[in-house]
Amino acid sequence: MEIDQSSVSGNLAVLEEMRKVLDLDKELFKELKMILAGDHLSVSRLRTLMSRKSDDTTFFDRLSWAIPVLQLFHMQMLLCTSILRTHFGGDGLRPGSLRYYKVKLDRKGLDDEKPSHHLADEFLRTVFTAMVRRMWQSKQESNTQDSEATPNSIIIILSEINNLVDRNLLSSDDLFDHYSTTNANTILFIRDMVVYLEFCAAIKEGDVGRIEEILKRITIMLQSGKHSNYALELLRLRFNIQHRWRTSPSMDPKRHEFNNLLTKRTHATVGFKSSAMSYITPLIRLFHVIHRKMRMEYKLTEQSTYHRDVSSEGDITIIMNSLEEDNILGLEKCPVAHRGVERVVDAMALGWERLSHGGYVNFLKRMLEDEADLKTDGGSDRESDSGSNGSSDGQSTDSTCSNMRDANQQLTGLDKDKAQSERYLNRLFK
Repeated sequence: MEIDQSSVSGNLAVLEEMRKVLDLDKELFKELKMILAGDHLSVSRLRTLMSRKSDDTTFFDRLSWAIPVLQLFHMQMLLCTSILRTHFGGDGLRPGSLRYYKVKLDRKGLDDEKPSHHLADEFLRTVFTAMVRRMWQSKQESNTQDSEATPNSIIIILSEINNLVDRNLLSSDDLFDHYSTTNANTILFIRDMVVYLEFCAAIKEGDVGRIEEILKRITIMLQSGKHSNYALELLRLRFNIQHRWRTSPSMDPKRHEFNNLLTKRTHATVGFKSSAMSYITPLIRLFHVIHRKMRMEYKLTEQSTYHRDVSSEGDITIIMNSLEEDNILGLEKCPVAHRGVERVVDAMALGWERLSHGGYVNFLKRMLEDEADLKTDGGSDRESDSGSNGSSDGQSTDSTCSNMRDANQQLTGLDKDKAQSERYLNRLFK
């Protein structure tokens, strides 16, 4: 489609063109709710459209069926770039920083404002693997005392490494009390990468439960940086999952299952011999079937990228040797040589602090204002559109506003009381 998708009118033209290509009558949209996923610019343009057209007469034209959501891949790219910038290091080449290992490996295209995602992703994975292996190496030396490793000792070592990362998933306050700044920065990098790799794996496998869980942590992390627009959209997503996307036909607040009913149906066991892929995300299985049928019907050959995977073992070994030489992640927690290093930003701790000190209160106020504007602009002359669940669009808006008002009342004054605020947010992001 030769349409300028960067403009508001262009996004409207795209939606109209899609409707025509799919041959969907406007009346059908009374029964539909569609997720429209894209980058932040697309989502922003769609929200502007929904605001401008909220007083249109039909369900389709005022976009009541549309649910603008950030595309998962765009979140993935943003998190990758955010981790790279956070742990890149200053102008100097200090061991432990990503800049130091970039120079060691002679990598290009990582200093730019918008680095190549594929280059950044591969580089971060290589450094992460080397650092985890270095932790393994150090723990093994400490626990086995040069004796042969046993299955039991391996489990103990893995457990210790996991516990170290788990302890710092939300707060790193005591991390810098027990480790040198270089070692603590490295552990924070490993922790951030665990979140990133879990997100990537959950997307690849189509596991919506894992995606929802890890998005809670990513939402917190991105509140700490410069990506305020993406941070806001992730808060919208979290709020909608928690309060707005319901499955109760009666719209009775006391009978809402939120996503539970949909999850039960989607993840229901479909037979003893069925593979997990058939019920984790049905679309993944469907895409495999379509791919196979198209190849057979049109006699297509498998496309090749003309690139062979290059082993990263050599680069991993270089970084591991460097870590050992600089006594990073070794048996000594606070080597003298590590002094004079600046702390990296703890994205998780800073994001949590901003949320609990007024950030979430301000978000709820903004949501209330947006919902009120939509309801006011919509007027009373709109047709009464009802979905298949028997509830009107107006009822849904009223219910959402009620939820936000209740949440806002609970949060009144919490931005001044850190303990109460954290307890509330713990329930929301647990």
